[in-house]
Amino acid sequence: MDLSNFDLKANADRGFDVEVKNPIDGTDTDIIVSVVGSDSARYRNANIAAMVEVPLDEGMPIQEKAAVVTKRFSLVLAACVTGWAGIEIDGKEIEYSPTSALEVLGQYDWIADQLSEKIKNRENFA
Repeated sequence: MDLSNFDLKANADRGFDVEVKNPIDGTDTDIIVSVVGSDSARYRNANIAAMVEVPLDEGMPIQEKAAVVTKRFSLVLAACVTGWAGIEIDGKEIEYSPTSALEVLGQYDWIADQLSEKIKNRENFA
């Protein structure tokens, strides 16, 4: 098998548009979020940065460890978002920025869950 046929990094760096689904019934929404994949340089760099920014101490109580893992997950996921359309909160359109991505994904777990699933699925970046 010729491994050069699988340029996963380039495909992941190119990105993919995720059509966010309604968390209750799975129907389409008008939210589109552009993301890079888990094989991208951006994803890998964000993982390293999150480990440095939010260190995990083995002696921490389990609740603190859980908070560290959650924070790292949020930082990495937000770093994978490159743009979006259709996101509003209380009738106000939210413009994409790295800061707003972190805030929205932290507040709306159901969006974070959908994006995480898509980012890790290599078929989306083929």
